[in-house]
Amino acid sequence: MHKVFSIFMCLVLSGCAAGLRVDQLAPIDTSSNEVVILNNTQWNTKMRRALSKEGFHVKHFSALKEIELSNNQRKETFNLADARYGLTLTPGSTVDRCLGGGAVKFGDFSVEVTDLKTNEMVLVVEQGGWTDFCFPMEGTLFKDLAAAIKTNWEN
Repeated sequence: MHKVFSIFMCLVLSGCAAGLRVDQLAPIDTSSNEVVILNNTQWNTKMRRALSKEGFHVKHFSALKEIELSNNQRKETFNLADARYGLTLTPGSTVDRCLGGGAVKFGDFSVEVTDLKTNEMVLVVEQGGWTDFCFPMEGTLFKDLAAAIKTNWEN
């Protein structure tokens, strides 16, 4: 009976979360490591902290500068983003919750990186896992996502 329970617990604690998936869709201009999170989720602070630890300068707000260009009689006005790249966080399905804390286990969690100059998606990183410590699991989801972004940023 003890053996069956042990196998069952291993399956429950280790399953249901997707492994790391990375799609590099376009080259990234690595001269700037300033990013901004474009949407608002309850996970922004954890992602911002993880990105900062990986060396990114994470702007808190997506500030825009209004630029006006004049070419003879034609005037153009446009918004210039303060950071070159924007991140969109998309939490996927919740597959488990920690009984002893606020950690959540996601089946998948996606981060899209968009070039704000061209408005093109350049990188998508997805992974499932725990958002924080939940005995006996470590909870490295945001750390892993930020590390994957950094690795692909430098390539």
